Amino acid sequence: MEFNPLPIILAAVGVFFLVKLRFFFILHPFRTTGKAIRAINDRRALRAFCLALAGTLGIGNVFGVAIGLIIGGPGSLFWLLVSMIFAMVIKYAEVVISTDNLYHDTEAHGGMFYVIRSSFGRIGKGMSTLYSIAALLISFVLGASLQMASVSESVSTISDIPREIFAVAAAILTLFAIINGTKRIEKITSIIIPLSTIIYIIITLSVIVINYSAIPSVIENVVRSAFNYDSALGGALGFFFSAPLREGFSRGILSNEAGAGTSAMAHARGGVLSPAKAGLLGILEVWFDTGLICLLTGLSILVSVPDPSLFEGGMQLVMYAIGSTLGQPGKCAVFLSVICFAFATVVCWYYYGMESFSTLFGKRKRTVYLPLFLISVFLGFYLDSFLLVLLTDLLITVMTLLTVCALIKNSDRIRHLSESSGVIDSDKGRLRPFRIKGSVFSRDRGRR
Repeated sequence: MEFNPLPIILAAVGVFFLVKLRFFFILHPFRTTGKAIRAINDRRALRAFCLALAGTLGIGNVFGVAIGLIIGGPGSLFWLLVSMIFAMVIKYAEVVISTDNLYHDTEAHGGMFYVIRSSFGRIGKGMSTLYSIAALLISFVLGASLQMASVSESVSTISDIPREIFAVAAAILTLFAIINGTKRIEKITSIIIPLSTIIYIIITLSVIVINYSAIPSVIENVVRSAFNYDSALGGALGFFFSAPLREGFSRGILSNEAGAGTSAMAHARGGVLSPAKAGLLGILEVWFDTGLICLLTGLSILVSVPDPSLFEGGMQLVMYAIGSTLGQPGKCAVFLSVICFAFATVVCWYYYGMESFSTLFGKRKRTVYLPLFLISVFLGFYLDSFLLVLLTDLLITVMTLLTVCALIKNSDRIRHLSESSGVIDSDKGRLRPFRIKGSVFSRDRGRR
């Protein structure tokens, strides 16, 4: 029986920060949402938010949820939603501390590699290098190959067109999207993400509404399955070994990447919000990714497929669930959404990988990264998706261990920044402004 440490780690760190930050988004949901929506009014903040969503709205929301249901059963959906609470506060902490440690040249750069390097003295450089290596590798695995593997599975369910054609086309489109740098990437994601999301929500909601009579039994089955752990191990040990919890947390992490620190690179790129207000957009990102899209995926599958474990592939399960209710038009619409999600995620992860590559080898050598990334996109049509998921889980575990160490190390700073921006209540007054290497902004300058 496999044991995954991530559920315990993220649950513990999530509880720690929930207490540290006084459960602010749970106790004050409307105030938190209002502040997040006002923060996103700035165009640069909106583009950074769309870039972050592009990295998370993708394979995890469709393929990942389906894999979780196949392996962990209906109960994995319950634990995926529970993981969202911890993911929200961890994502908030990641974005806050990354935005507090920006590197500024011609534009703002942020990420956990900068935070880790400045947080641990002599060993910080080695830890930062390890994180950058893991982030670089995962850009090839999750950011490129796994996205294209999901597209390949989708293609095989609706068409007999050779995968070679799609592989070449995907590599060419990716090259076109990323060749002119990050501004084009931001522009593309700000168009693709809203369009593909609307299509996907309409399709999955239609499946759920048509099969509404199955909803009560599905909810009962989800809750019952969530607590059906191996009693032979007993107590909490058996609880954390359970397949539903393991897969629910793992698929939740694969979807929103909370704890890995990746999307902090995108949120920090805006460079116009205070750290705490940028962190609120991290909470909004997790809700949109996991609380909405992943939930719709899971429910649309469970109301139309009695036993997901009978299927071998994640996209095969999704396509069957949609097709059994909406027929071929529904499968084509989901296929279009999956392609859009995957493409947006690919171009976003090119940015993440390029940032990681630059921290390791410098900006002058990052042209080497482009052909390697395009090769990974092409190979995704031929590699086994389950192997890619296992590699992704391994790399995310490494990144998560390093990230949570940095978050706990900087937990007081995160709380102070939250208090000074009014995100959480405090009687201790205002604190010093946030830091940007290369320049220092006053508290009112450069903020919204």
